[in-house]
Amino acid sequence: VVVTPFLINCQVKMGSVEGDVEFVTENETAKAVLTGVRYVALFAMYGGFTAVVCSVFLIEHPKDPALTPPLSTAMLCTMNLATQFFGVYLGLFICNTVKQYVQSSMVTKAMAIFEAGQKTVMFAPMLSILCWATRM
Repeated sequence: VVVTPFLINCQVKMGSVEGDVEFVTENETAKAVLTGVRYVALFAMYGGFTAVVCSVFLIEHPKDPALTPPLSTAMLCTMNLATQFFGVYLGLFICNTVKQYVQSSMVTKAMAIFEAGQKTVMFAPMLSILCWATRM
């Protein structure tokens, strides 16, 4: 966001949703490349999140799977809250991208739904820490 205006001829403006930015440029190729870079970073983050959640369920004791301890309630609650948090932000990110290229009332309604969801899951990270603090 900081370096991009110096590298290519574009302006960075606030997006339609809090925390989002929009790159304004006349070059459609540059706009597509910037969107691609954002999605690569997004897929890397979501891939890491998915790998961690899957590993929690798949890792077993090497000698006997029966010796694998059960998942704690705090861990299950944290994974549930994280899944909701990342799901809402993924939907919001996709709607923002679609809105940049297509103007539709359906996209506007979907954005309103995900913005309401964003306000709902805003406290999920703090609630996750509260679950872990209670467990300690």
